Amino acid sequence: MSRSLLAPLLLVLLLVSPTLSAELEVPSVFSDHAVLQRGVAVPIWGRGEPGSTVTVQFGPHEVSTQVEESGAWRVDLPALEASDLGRSLHIRSGEEHIVCKDVLVGEVWVCSGQSNMEWSVSASDGADEVILGGDHPRLRVIRPSHLLSTKPEFTTGATWTVATPQTIGEFTAVGTAFALELIAALDVPVGLLAIHWGGTRAEPWTDRASLRKHPLFGASVAEFEVEVAKWANRDQARIREEHAAAVARYEESMKPWWEEQLARDRDHRVAGGGQGNWIETGFDDSQWGTMPLPGLWRDQEGLADFDGIVRYRRGVAIPRSWVGRELVLTLGPLDDADRVWFDGVLVGQTTHSHNTPRRYTVPAELVTEGRHVIALTVLDTGGAGGGTGGPSSYRLSPAGDASVRPPFLSLHGPWLCEAGVAFDGRFGAGRPSLPVDPTRRSTGPGLIHDAMLRPFIPYAIRGATWYQGESNANQAEAYRELLPLMITSWRQAWGQGNFPFGIVQLAAFKAASDDPNQGGWAHLRDAQRHAHRVTVETGLVVTTDIGDANDIHPRNKKEVGRRLALWARAKVYEQWLMHTGPVFSEVVRAEEGEGSVASTVRVFFTEAKGMKTTDGLPAAGFGVSSDGEEWHWATGTISRSSVTLTHPLGEVIRHIRYNWSDNPVRGNVVNADGLPMEPFRWDAPAN
Repeated sequence: MSRSLLAPLLLVLLLVSPTLSAELEVPSVFSDHAVLQRGVAVPIWGRGEPGSTVTVQFGPHEVSTQVEESGAWRVDLPALEASDLGRSLHIRSGEEHIVCKDVLVGEVWVCSGQSNMEWSVSASDGADEVILGGDHPRLRVIRPSHLLSTKPEFTTGATWTVATPQTIGEFTAVGTAFALELIAALDVPVGLLAIHWGGTRAEPWTDRASLRKHPLFGASVAEFEVEVAKWANRDQARIREEHAAAVARYEESMKPWWEEQLARDRDHRVAGGGQGNWIETGFDDSQWGTMPLPGLWRDQEGLADFDGIVRYRRGVAIPRSWVGRELVLTLGPLDDADRVWFDGVLVGQTTHSHNTPRRYTVPAELVTEGRHVIALTVLDTGGAGGGTGGPSSYRLSPAGDASVRPPFLSLHGPWLCEAGVAFDGRFGAGRPSLPVDPTRRSTGPGLIHDAMLRPFIPYAIRGATWYQGESNANQAEAYRELLPLMITSWRQAWGQGNFPFGIVQLAAFKAASDDPNQGGWAHLRDAQRHAHRVTVETGLVVTTDIGDANDIHPRNKKEVGRRLALWARAKVYEQWLMHTGPVFSEVVRAEEGEGSVASTVRVFFTEAKGMKTTDGLPAAGFGVSSDGEEWHWATGTISRSSVTLTHPLGEVIRHIRYNWSDNPVRGNVVNADGLPMEPFRWDAPAN
């Protein structure tokens, strides 16, 4: 190529090509106040200009590498000793220089799961004490925002925070208690990768490739990927138009149902005289009570447990400047269904949508100067009932022209009201919901894994703790496969071997049952127990004794963290201590030994040193059955590492359950350190 042609060609390339240089960058996990894992190789990675040299220096250690053609680079610092001395981590490439200050070396743990792991110190028992004493410079936490992605992300943007009285209140309560126990026991700094999201299932936390290969989950992944591909080519305006048309068709189809409800209500006595005319302007409402909007029925005397119709009325004075103008009537979300009239003329209805703000049009021909009446029927089919949203959600205003004065009339505050007929339990089809981009739903397989975990991989860690399962409680059998699969996918992605993984079993929740074989959440706990048994280097923390029947978020998070720390200290750090309560081992016939069943059996346990009951009474919480159909409670006698059970009717015991319910309040067996017995099931082998 001639020199005369080369220069113009280079100029064109510079104008049309992307930048030829790449800025040196690292994931945000490498930031001020970070904690690096002691005793193992420490990966440091990032992106830079292909072919350039990157040098990483920490204390006396300095390692260099060349950036790959893809722009990626990684070095591994040699194993480091624990240190409270805050040092700087230097990352250089040419003239570029990244410095992470006040970096410690100690133990790094992932704290992950749903809301019970996310639950904050400030919302837990003993918060004042923890916050007041929250000056812990050796405890650091990094917590990413809730993020979703269909591809592995490079960074979350989150940075490390040092524990102080001003910051510790927002830390994960379970993780904080766990970390403080380790700091006290090991005398080293602890860093937490607090990667959690309330209400999430386990599927989005699992690598999609792993799910795709599994026979139980492959089909759902394929469906998700097809949905993602379809959504990518959809016109968003068209989606909204189609949804609006579907809602209109739905509301039209529900008119007969509405008329049936209103006919039932017309047969109900209306205070003030007359039937059915309460929606009209001249109705005598002097005998009606009042109720605020927004406001929930459960907060009103006489309506706390009411499901059915409540009628509302409110007078408005239309100003002269509004005459002949179309009006917009906005109301906050109403629980669950409503019909609205303006001077007896129906202007809107919404069927079965408790979280949708209402927006109705009042025709211009109805708008005259003076007093008018808005009448509102609200039908609650279950739950709180009433209106939600902020006060500004309740207003009447002219459509379009914002210059009209007054711009709106406020409708929040007291409305006249009266309870109507109770709901009869019959309801039609559900209201169509607006389609949602599948990549924006937190249930999507692998979406959280790619967005929130991948930016931390392969950061050097000691292990992980996991408190999740509530959102998968109705699919316990699948969870038996899913949780081990998730753990394996994490370990493969991190590339740090079978790092320790602590599983928190679901706490007690819901009303107590007198059924020895209720099941419920016991099946999910058993799936967690199964995952622990089949997956190496895992631990199981039992929490059936520290739940809350009325709250899925029990507030005693400190004890959950302490029990996780007991497991870590015993199994990961090899300290000699009891870390779990009694664990089921086997059942033998009391009088002859192994291999048969009888009306009296001995149940043997491991981890049973000092086994006793919490109340000094016989061992309780055991259900027994001869046929697996009819169950009875049985009390037991403790003898060292066994419990002797006798069928109360003298029948042969072929099935045993312990604490086999949502909220197992009967179980009272612990070991010498007060750690509760694991829930378990046993069925005699078929002959």
